[in-house]
Amino acid sequence: MIKEYSRQNFYIEEEFLGPFKFHAKIWEQGFRDNNNMFGLNDSSNKELEDYFLNRSNIAFFSSFFKEICFIKPFYLGKADNLRTRLSQHFKGKSVIIPQIITKGISEKDVWVGYKEINKPGPGAKINTIFEEIYSRRVKPGLTIKPN
Repeated sequence: MIKEYSRQNFYIEEEFLGPFKFHAKIWEQGFRDNNNMFGLNDSSNKELEDYFLNRSNIAFFSSFFKEICFIKPFYLGKADNLRTRLSQHFKGKSVIIPQIITKGISEKDVWVGYKEINKPGPGAKINTIFEEIYSRRVKPGLTIKPN
């Protein structure tokens, strides 16, 4: 079912006004035209398929995917050390908190949530794959597009 979902290109536009006077208009650009799940590149697709060989991983991904279908964060990112990453954000070593403050949101009103995803082994990049799927699904407004 995941492979079938990934083959669909939903060009559904979302438009919303936030309470902080910013306007967002978001639309899905579609997954690349291939048979990989979620438009992932070949190596990420293979790693996700390998991850699905374990039934408990399938159950975990199913729960993860249901969760991301019903939330809309402003920003998401992955971290090997959450304490260090949050410290970088709140001590001005990233642009996320200043961007939030310019929208009139106090940093005291910033909610931080996390999801722990256990890596299956050395060199595995399953967390990066989950982050990519999450970003493609929820399109967080403050995530900076990579070069």
